[in-house]
This record gives sequence, structure tokens and C-alpha cells, in this order.
Amino acid sequence: MIKINEYFKFYNEINLQKYLQSFNENSADFNYCLHSVIVHKGSANCGHYYAYIKPYIENNWVLFDDEIVRPADFYEVFDNNFGGSHKYFKLKSKGEISETTYSFESNAYILVYVKKSIRENLINKINIESVRKYYKY
Repeated sequence: MIKINEYFKFYNEINLQKYLQSFNENSADFNYCLHSVIVHKGSANCGHYYAYIKPYIENNWVLFDDEIVRPADFYEVFDNNFGGSHKYFKLKSKGEISETTYSFESNAYILVYVKKSIRENLINKINIESVRKYYKY
């Protein structure tokens, strides 16, 4: 088995009209926003999963990686998880430049999009006190 690490670009917002129109002819709303990216880092035989989640309507992303929970920036969520091969150049001792290609081991694995028109009904501000009663310090 091998893990496919090909380049795959995904977007913060997408319009799915050309894919959904035949299923949903009465709706004019085909706009969706990304709210979660589940990432796999590793090979087909072993690895680690973590998630980037946008818990609010605002564009604030949070990394959830085992016991690490911290804010994440746009680059970390998107460009860093497209997969593919990347080239970098290294200066050798005699002024020669070598070219090396490496593959990203981290790839977006599952994307969760939410319909824009219903986001406010689904996503509410979290009351931190209601969360604390389930969390043991």
C-alpha cells in the first residue's frame, strides 16, 4: 500500500451549483464555506491525524492536535496541506547549487463544508462555562 501525496488544492469558499443543481433545482444557494480540515501526516502504514477547525463564522482557525490546541493561520490550514512535491535549492561549498525535491507528508484528508445560508443557525458562539463543566483540569 502507498499513500498518494499528489497536489490537491481546496478552497475556503466554493460554489457547487454545477454539481448540485440537478438535485436541488428550487434552491439558489450553492455557496459553501470550509469549517474543518482533517489532516493525515505519515505513510499508508502509519501516521497521525489532527484537525483544523473554524469554530465560528469569523475566519479564525484552531489546530487540534492531541493535547495541543492553539490558533492557526490561513497558510497553515491551506497551503501547508495541499500535498505534492516541492523543490528547494541548496548552495554547496564550491558555489554550486543543488536541487532537491521532497514530498509533503501532511495532506488534507477530510474537508467539511457548511452551506453559507445556514451557518448562523448551525454555528453559535461557545459559552466557555458550559464547556468547563465537562473538562477536568
